[in-house]
Amino acid sequence: MKKTILTIVMMLCAMTVAHAQQLAWFSSESETLSSWFYTGTESLTPSNVATGKINLLKTSGGSDYTLTSPLINKGDVDTVYVDVKCRSKYYNTPYYILVKGSPTIELLDNSGNVIKSIFYEFDEKLLERQFMVEFDLDDVDVDKFKVRLACWNADSYCALTILEVNITAGGGGQSTTMNADVNGDGNVTAADVTALYDYLLNNVASGLVNGDVNGDGTITSADVTAVYDVILGG
Repeated sequence: MKKTILTIVMMLCAMTVAHAQQLAWFSSESETLSSWFYTGTESLTPSNVATGKINLLKTSGGSDYTLTSPLINKGDVDTVYVDVKCRSKYYNTPYYILVKGSPTIELLDNSGNVIKSIFYEFDEKLLERQFMVEFDLDDVDVDKFKVRLACWNADSYCALTILEVNITAGGGGQSTTMNADVNGDGNVTAADVTALYDYLLNNVASGLVNGDVNGDGTITSADVTAVYDVILGG
């Protein structure tokens, strides 16, 4: 059932993103998969991505396995959204530690220097999840940038498997359409998308204040799309 819901959510969100400006896409179905850079031992093939072989971790030898997007032109983009679908294979073992298995998402300049960084700390042990973070580029003085995903302190038990990454440009996420304020913090942002993901995929309702965004009486993947529309200025 969860896989069915996840598939529907991803299809609807992909339709919404198509109307926004997609900057980069990592997926087993992406035609530009080879333009991404993975520092691990597995090559970036559709099969390796689909079977969960692209993992973020620090090896016992001290090597960091990270995933980096191709170079992206900043242009007039003022906000970047990074939507990640991922899996924690050993989440239900005593060796899995939440903080170690939580990812860091970074903006890099053309030389690989970190411009901005977000540590997205997970608050619950789950096999599969989807979340979104956003970066404000108004104060970023670069012509081009990359996005890097890492788990700097994860061992093999805490490794994070990356299944899909969507990087899009939006209108800033400060909409006054408060019906889309899912978590009730006064803003419509990536956190509202994540709150809906948690509810639909994992039945986690702790961050949900208003989940019925489109007002049809139920909370479904259509509400995720409705929040996307607000955030991306659709």
